[in-house]
Amino acid sequence: MIARGAASIVLAGALLLGTTGCTLFAVQATNIVYQPSDGTAGTVGDVKFLNVMALTADGRDVALVFSAANTADTSVTVTLQVTDASGAIVKRNVSIPANSTTAIGDRGAAQMVIRDANATMGGLIPVYAQYGNNEGVQMMVPVLDGSTLSQYLDLLPTPRPTGLDATPTPSATN
Repeated sequence: MIARGAASIVLAGALLLGTTGCTLFAVQATNIVYQPSDGTAGTVGDVKFLNVMALTADGRDVALVFSAANTADTSVTVTLQVTDASGAIVKRNVSIPANSTTAIGDRGAAQMVIRDANATMGGLIPVYAQYGNNEGVQMMVPVLDGSTLSQYLDLLPTPRPTGLDATPTPSATN
């Protein structure tokens, strides 16, 4: 009688372990960090860059679109660096107030355009971000075809001026 009771307990334990054992050792999907959008992310000191992407219609001019969240009690100015087609380093500064989030390139927000970026649609461009004495971060930013993806059509870089005013002429005072 005792053997039957012990056998049924062992059988119930084996059945329970067999049906739930996979979840006991499996990786929980909710603990896997991923980017739930088209862009990438990075952190420098107290600033988190969220959903960073580069939008272009021709690969030549690129608009960087992202949000930057500053969790510090002081405002910061972050410098972003991109290398253009000629190999020159293009720097842009972004001021982010204390304990707030700043949107760049989003609807109604200021644009950050890199001219002559020579980016490949579907590829990646390195964007380096740094401020103060904090160690910088290089983000590999996806380049998206904003003219094909209709949700990004209004976020493309502003067009270059054309016509007579497109090329400034040198003056005698320069």
